[in-house]
Amino acid sequence: MARLRELALLLAGHGGAALGAMALPDGGGLAWVENARGLLMHRLRLVQGRMADYCIVAPTEWNFHPAGALPAALRDAPAHDLDALRRRTRMLVDSLDPCVACSVEFEDA
Repeated sequence: MARLRELALLLAGHGGAALGAMALPDGGGLAWVENARGLLMHRLRLVQGRMADYCIVAPTEWNFHPAGALPAALRDAPAHDLDALRRRTRMLVDSLDPCVACSVEFEDA
């Protein structure tokens, strides 16, 4: 839904992706774009015209970080119905559209 909403807004001439780029003092650069899944960042460093270092931070890393969207959405979720909690968790994981294969596991404490 977020992707469709973003596309509709862009086609209607409203809003736009938050994006940017900047040079870094180490001879590299940083670029970012906000998209339907969240913030995507790329950083690279060049040495003598060749890439010496490259790093990407994908929305999945923000969303699934301990302080990210998934833990925030699950915090204080009722746990008296384990099947309902499993369904809710799977729905939330799927809605965040991780860019890697994942599975949800529960362990009894």
